Amino acid sequence: MIVFDFSITFKPGHSVVTADTLSRAPVQNCESLEPEITTVNNISLSSINQTRLNEIRAATDHDEVLQVLKQVILQGWPSQKSSVPAAITVYFDYRDELTVQNGILLRGERVIIPSSMRRDLLTKLHAGHLGINSCLRRARDVVYWPGMSAQIRQFVGSC
Repeated sequence: MIVFDFSITFKPGHSVVTADTLSRAPVQNCESLEPEITTVNNISLSSINQTRLNEIRAATDHDEVLQVLKQVILQGWPSQKSSVPAAITVYFDYRDELTVQNGILLRGERVIIPSSMRRDLLTKLHAGHLGINSCLRRARDVVYWPGMSAQIRQFVGSC
C-alpha cells in the first residue's frame, strides 16, 4: 500500500514563476474590452464556384418562398409550427440548421437551391449518367431543397 503525505499551500498568481494549467492571465480592466465577434462563413468553404454562387444569390432574391424563409430566419422563428407562413412550414423541423450568409440560404453547410435552378441542377448532377445513389451522394454533400431526394430519384429513374 502506498501512502501519500502532502500539504496544499495557496500562492497568489503573481508569485508563481512558471504558469501551470490552473493559472490564468488576469484581465486588468474588463470594462474597456470590446466584445469579440467571430464569423464563420461556410460559403467560402463551399465547392460551388463564385459564378454559380452569384447565380444562386440572384435567383434567391427572385424566389418568393426563399425570401419569406430568409426574413423568418433573420427575424426569428415562431415557437409553434402553426404560426409559420404556409410556404415555409417544410423548413420548420430543421430551423436551427438554417442560416443566411451573403444573401444565400444554407442548411448546415449545404446551399439551398431556389426553385428556378433545380431542374438545371438535376441535369448537372446526372451529367455522367451515374446511378441514383451516386447522384444523391453528390447532391447531399453540397446542396439542398425540400423533396430533393425524391426529385433526384425520379429524374434519374426516368433517364
